[in-house]
Amino acid sequence: MNKKEFKSFRDNRIVFHGLRKNAVGCLAEAGASDTEISVVVGMSLQMVAHYSRDAKLKNIAQNCYQRIKEDWNNVMPGTVPAPDNLVRLQARGVKLKAQNK
Repeated sequence: MNKKEFKSFRDNRIVFHGLRKNAVGCLAEAGASDTEISVVVGMSLQMVAHYSRDAKLKNIAQNCYQRIKEDWNNVMPGTVPAPDNLVRLQARGVKLKAQNK
């Protein structure tokens, strides 16, 4: 990093560590296992687990949302609009009230 070619990296405070961390997050979001990620980026399993935690939580949340979305009418028929409609209404600033049936 002390070579002339890397001056712009030093000036902009760009480090390769950050690139590896981002790669861990991207691979985890894509569904790669900790072992696979460890081999690709050359990090220990402990560091991979540490850096991929948020991506794994995001995947879990997305999977749960998808399950609810797919089975919405069976779980709570007619109570509130389907999740896609909720997002659209909330984006427009519409306040929703719970409907009890």
